[in-house]
Amino acid sequence: MDNSGPLVSRPLGIWDNSMQTIAAGCLWLKKYREHPDVFHKICQVAVAVIGLCYGRDPNQTERLGKLVIILKSADMHYFYSFLNLPKLIFYPIRAETLNQAATLSDLVEIGLDREVVRPILAAELAKMAGGIDPITGAYSAGYGYASEDEFLVALLNRIPTSPAGLTARNTLRNFLNPPVEENSDPRPSVVVLNRVSWLERITTVLGGVADIGVVFLFLNQWKLIDTARIGMSFGQIKGLSWVKNQVLDTWLWGTFCALHAINLKIALTKYFSAAEGSVDKKYAGRDAVVSVAELFFNGAWFIESAGVRTFPKPVLFGLALIAKGSGLVNIIAKLRDQNAVT
Repeated sequence: MDNSGPLVSRPLGIWDNSMQTIAAGCLWLKKYREHPDVFHKICQVAVAVIGLCYGRDPNQTERLGKLVIILKSADMHYFYSFLNLPKLIFYPIRAETLNQAATLSDLVEIGLDREVVRPILAAELAKMAGGIDPITGAYSAGYGYASEDEFLVALLNRIPTSPAGLTARNTLRNFLNPPVEENSDPRPSVVVLNRVSWLERITTVLGGVADIGVVFLFLNQWKLIDTARIGMSFGQIKGLSWVKNQVLDTWLWGTFCALHAINLKIALTKYFSAAEGSVDKKYAGRDAVVSVAELFFNGAWFIESAGVRTFPKPVLFGLALIAKGSGLVNIIAKLRDQNAVT
């Protein structure tokens, strides 16, 4: 039998390409499974797939119930985000907030050799950002600095002991400890942070509120606290009587809706302002797609939780699969790009 004809070779080619794509995707997932955001999204996608495929079959639902419970425990990732809140508040100098180009220029202005300080600054930022270690495969959450002096001391410790490095060390050490003189000008700041828009500040606040709310939801499910009783206690306060009849789930879904709506606005603004074909435009486009998917998913749950109307379970699981699947693809694509750069 001749298998070289177009009716046979074309489907075989599509099949081979599909298998290669799936295999490559599995390798990517294996590589990044240590990343908490990737692991969280994988579990959410798995729950959505199980619900979409077996949600109407009571027997399968009962059999897979324990697996779903285990997969949903990945939502405790919100505890990680909750515990990360102090870092956002007390450590303003972080990899995502530092303007590398402007900081490098300021360091050169105070006398540091550009060729010496550029790789040091890049290495420190990479360490601050954390992520997957290319050698060990372990995940690091990264870190930040509370003050400019702490950051500059970290750079100082990274400077090599070569002749050019020793000169840079002395220059930076003198900058950190200037001689005390009367009527001397204050030391200039050399660490430049990225400008944060008011919308981005709102998303930071909403994200923190959502993380705290989800933690309270978990504690309530584990019978460690009683959110209904807490609501009743707040309802006794004058002006807060409306709190008695509120449902935490509904407020959380509404918070997530507002969060993704603002993220969509930020992503679209960046997309239309970025240069054609630039990396920023590509990232903003992906972020916009994820925000739309999340907005539909959280919006459906908000409408159902508020008692406005109910949706068929396949619709909710389908929206979850699209939202969490697109989010997973977006995270892995960004990690892949970052690794390609480093």
